[in-house]
Amino acid sequence: MARDETSFLGDLDCFPRVEVIPDAAPAPPDYGVVTVETARKYVGTRELPGNRGPLIKAWLAAVDVLVPSSWCTAFAVGCLQEAAQSMGLRSNCPTHFMASGAKLWRWARGHADQCDLIYDDRDLLPGDVVILGHTPEKRDRIRKGGLASGHTYIATTMIQDIATGVHGTVEGNTSPAGSREGDGVYERSRTWFDSRVVGAIRFRAVPLGAG
Repeated sequence: MARDETSFLGDLDCFPRVEVIPDAAPAPPDYGVVTVETARKYVGTRELPGNRGPLIKAWLAAVDVLVPSSWCTAFAVGCLQEAAQSMGLRSNCPTHFMASGAKLWRWARGHADQCDLIYDDRDLLPGDVVILGHTPEKRDRIRKGGLASGHTYIATTMIQDIATGVHGTVEGNTSPAGSREGDGVYERSRTWFDSRVVGAIRFRAVPLGAG
């Protein structure tokens, strides 16, 4: 006997129903990863003699330095700010007269509720800002909150080799050899076990208007 359409559709009730789950929303971009991507855009930038050039001038001006000066910290701060803005957020990394790694570390020590201080190589993440002292003695002075010369860079990877502490970096005002007074922005590698490493700072991107 022929079956009508209604009776055929009724047989479908014997099959288990499949619930269609919509695709999950994509995870928001990671601030550290976006900071690394931002920094890498500037690899190949070269200064004019004497810490000069349009980008160098802009990075220094953003940290309230209006004369040619060492700019490794200004570069790192500038990348943090630009990365947060590209995400529609605001970096909580300070800019006011923050042209040295020692000043940045001192600020971080006093604002532990707003950032993370990294001392252990196993905790390093892409986008963390690493501070060096010019010598081990200056490292100790900076670590205690004092002022001393040094170098600042952005970590681009986690530690790649636990035995050596090697990790990727993007650095301003350096050279292929890692000078703290070089001629441009370079992508290179360093070791966490350098006796001059003070530590690293992990800043946060927060909503616009947040305190």
